[in-house]
Amino acid sequence: MRQLRLALTAGLCMGAVLLCALISHVAVPLYDGVGFPDEPYRYVSPPSEETRTPKKPGIAETTVPLTSGTNASDLALSTRESGPQMLLYFPAHSLSAEAGSVRITATPYAPAKGQSVSNKALTGNYYHVRFAASQGDAHFTQPATAIAYIQLRLPQGFPLGGTILYRTADGSTWRTTGTVRTGSDVYQATFVGPGDYILASTPARSPANYTAVAIAGTFAAILGIAALLMVIRRHSEQPAPKPRASKR
Repeated sequence: MRQLRLALTAGLCMGAVLLCALISHVAVPLYDGVGFPDEPYRYVSPPSEETRTPKKPGIAETTVPLTSGTNASDLALSTRESGPQMLLYFPAHSLSAEAGSVRITATPYAPAKGQSVSNKALTGNYYHVRFAASQGDAHFTQPATAIAYIQLRLPQGFPLGGTILYRTADGSTWRTTGTVRTGSDVYQATFVGPGDYILASTPARSPANYTAVAIAGTFAAILGIAALLMVIRRHSEQPAPKPRASKR
């Protein structure tokens, strides 16, 4: 029984250590819409060979027909990764032009290497959002009844706590936005207008190191479970002690 108790204690401790290592250091993103893990983040300029992916990051684009010079209904567009790395939502009557339609595009670009804002590193790609009207200029107005917003997905290997930054154009100053976490690795901010959007996060270990830790931890947990099962099996195979004869 003493060996069994020791094995159970060791197994529980190992599981607790593994759980803390995987949760406290790095977020494990999940695609909230389906429940499957996200595909690896697609960088325009991968920070390392380990983060290079076969597919390039997607572009989000759509053409919105106007009714009486405005969009008559809500609309959303996103990039086509699983899960999407960028999503835009516009409520009805937030876009306008003289007539015709408004073309919306969100194109990913690589930020300057090593750039940080308020002691937070720029993570992933930044997305340049642009409007183009078929007639005249396109305009954006935040309606009083609903909020236009943008969502960005945090790349794997970074701890939770991202902040979405915005700037009007390339070369201008990044500024923080009111950011909320809406999913396991998804962050949302109010859409300000055409320009650039990116997530900033505290520096973290590289995705390659995270993968190594996860693999090593999983292997250690498997060994611990195997050892625990062996001890339980040996204990169950031990013959029961014979009852002592009573003395008269």
